[in-house]
Amino acid sequence: MSAHRSWRSGARERSRLQAEFVAMLRAREAARRLADWAPAWDREREPAYAEAIRRMRAETTDMLLDLDRMLGAPQRRRVVERLRAWAADFEYRMRR
Repeated sequence: MSAHRSWRSGARERSRLQAEFVAMLRAREAARRLADWAPAWDREREPAYAEAIRRMRAETTDMLLDLDRMLGAPQRRRVVERLRAWAADFEYRMRR
């Protein structure tokens, strides 16, 4: 998939998700439907877009593993500390 086609698919995906969410809000059904909708928000992705996302995640994982192999112990500890701080921040914000 070309970058332009992938971008268009992503834009359509965002529009679809926004439309579903806004429809829930307008119908005053968010309290009832959001718990089922949110975990499966990506269920109707176009196959080519879903494959592009899968490839991007695999390439990102490979890059991070390569980076990890290049880090010394002090650098790795610092990265782990920062990632844990981000995770704690995300968890704090989810509870608010």
